[in-house]
Amino acid sequence: MAEGAIVHLEIGARVEKFTVTKKLGEGTFGAVYKVKSDDGSEEAALKTESITMKLLQIELRVMQLLREANSQNCCLLIDKGKTDTFNYIVMKLVGASLQDMKKTGPDKHMSTGCALSCSIQCLNALKELHDVGFLHRDIKPGNYAVGQEEKGELRRCYLLDFGMCKPWKNKGDNTQTVMGGKFRGTPRYAPLASHKLMDHARKDDIESWFYMLVDFCNASLPWKVATDLTEIGNIKTACRQGSMLVTMMSGVPAECTKILEHIDALSFAADPDYALMTKIMRDAISSHNLKEFPYDWEPAETTPVAKSAKKTTKKQSAERSRMQEKTVEKKKAATPEKKKKK
Repeated sequence: MAEGAIVHLEIGARVEKFTVTKKLGEGTFGAVYKVKSDDGSEEAALKTESITMKLLQIELRVMQLLREANSQNCCLLIDKGKTDTFNYIVMKLVGASLQDMKKTGPDKHMSTGCALSCSIQCLNALKELHDVGFLHRDIKPGNYAVGQEEKGELRRCYLLDFGMCKPWKNKGDNTQTVMGGKFRGTPRYAPLASHKLMDHARKDDIESWFYMLVDFCNASLPWKVATDLTEIGNIKTACRQGSMLVTMMSGVPAECTKILEHIDALSFAADPDYALMTKIMRDAISSHNLKEFPYDWEPAETTPVAKSAKKTTKKQSAERSRMQEKTVEKKKAATPEKKKKK
C-alpha cells in the first residue's frame, strides 16, 4: 500500500468484531464503511486511514473526550484499533447530512422553525466541542448529520469529522497569529479570519455556524455564487451593515441579527455566550409562532407522534372489539329466554 493510499475494504471483510456491509464514502486520505458487529446487535461507521498516516490521531483524541463528556450532539466513538496496514476508528452510524436535508423544505431550504431548531442543536454541538478544548475549523452543513430514521433520531443533529480540529486552550497564549498562508475551512461558510489567513478562535467556529443558520433559512447567501476567496471575504464584510445586511438576513428572523453582533463583538480569546444565542433563537420561534416540529424531512406517516398515535389507535381498536364481544356475551348470559306462547 502506497503512503497515504485510500484503504479499500471488500464487502464482507472483517475488522476485529465488525464486518463491512457497505462503503459509505471516501475523502482525500481515508474511507468510511458501514459495519455490523458479530452478534448483529450494532451497526456503526468505520473510518480508515493508511498505517503510515497519523490524521486519525487527533480525531480519536477529540472523540474520546466527547465520549467522556457524554456529548449529546457530537458523533461518538465506539471502538478503535489498527491492523498491519491501516488505522481505524468505529463511531456511531448517523443518517443523511444537513447538506442534503436542508433542501427538503420549501424552495430548497428549511422552513424557518426547522432551521432555528436545528441550528440550536448545531450550536450545542459546538459548545460541547469547545468545552473539551477543541475548535472544529470546518463548520458546514456537510459536517452535520441527522440520526438514523430506524432509531427514531430524525430530530437529532450530530457534528461529524473532527480531522481539522485544533486545541484552543494554548497555555495562556491568547494572541491571534497568521496561519502560515493557508486558507482553512470551506469558502461559503468560512469565517473572516480564514480570508485574512489568521488563526481561528471559538468565535470563528460560531461565525461559520451563523452563516449556516442563514443558509438554512434562505439558501441564498450573497456570496453563494462567488468563487474568488478575496471577493467572498469582501462580500462577507459588506454584509455587516446596510442593504447588504438586509439582503443576507432575508427570510431570517430579525432578532438573529443580534447573534451576528455578538459574534463580531467577541475578542479572539473571549468566551462566546452560547446561552444568549440559544435564547435569541428560542424567543424567535416563540414570538413568530414558528412550527418547530415535525422537521421538514420527516415523512408524515413516520413522525414519532404519528407513529405512536397509529400504534395506539390499533391497540385501542382491538381492545374495544374485545370489550364489545365480552359485553355482548354478558348480555346474552344475563337475559332470560322468553317463554314461547302456546
